[in-house]
Amino acid sequence: GSDLSGIRLAAVDKGDHYLLNGQKVWASVAGAENNIILLVGRTTRSSTDRRHGLTMFLVPNNLPGLELRRLPTLSRRMTGTYECFYTDVKVPKENVLGPVDHAWQVLGKFLLNERVGMAAQCLGNTQTALNDAIKYAQQRKQFGQAIGAFQSIKHALADATAEVEGARLLTYHAAWLVSRGVNCIREAAIAKLTASEVGLRVSTLGMHVLGGYAQLPEFDMERYWRDAKQSTISAGTSQIQRSLIGGTLGL
Repeated sequence: GSDLSGIRLAAVDKGDHYLLNGQKVWASVAGAENNIILLVGRTTRSSTDRRHGLTMFLVPNNLPGLELRRLPTLSRRMTGTYECFYTDVKVPKENVLGPVDHAWQVLGKFLLNERVGMAAQCLGNTQTALNDAIKYAQQRKQFGQAIGAFQSIKHALADATAEVEGARLLTYHAAWLVSRGVNCIREAAIAKLTASEVGLRVSTLGMHVLGGYAQLPEFDMERYWRDAKQSTISAGTSQIQRSLIGGTLGL
């Protein structure tokens, strides 16, 4: 999400196939049964433009020479995140996706979809965390009344609701622009930044509303918080999104 053109995994043309050698990390769902890995490798090294020389491949995850190591991550434990080691992995040329050496043209468009998609994912996680926090605040009784009747909790949940609705509109706007083919780098970055940061704030609030119960996995809130924290890092960190937004401002 921060230095995509720095890919180093080598893909060498061997006539009827490419030979892959190198390492990949943070490969989501790579170990799922019979999965096909979407891989970007370097087919040509350029001394002037690192964006040139990248090629996309479809790599079955059971090919000889490919080792997958699942990582014990904070979140997204269901699908898994992997470190992948490629040692003389043969990929047929018919598995090349798009033009050789010009994967950057595809990746640039994909990044917009990834950021907007991540914003939407954050919204779903955040709305569910907020719903659970509100439900708990309505049912939990302390000092003879529901804790949601106390101003400190009521106002905090009201602010959270306003933030979620704002993030939702930004995400819808960015998605609409992408659907129209607009190169909306700034809007996609704003949507991803806002949705992920709001998600972290709201899920943290949910942890406080549920108190001790938030520490228990059967109450889900701790998972919402873990996923929210991870979302501020994947698909480009919050700092990268701010840099992208600043760049569109001429800074």
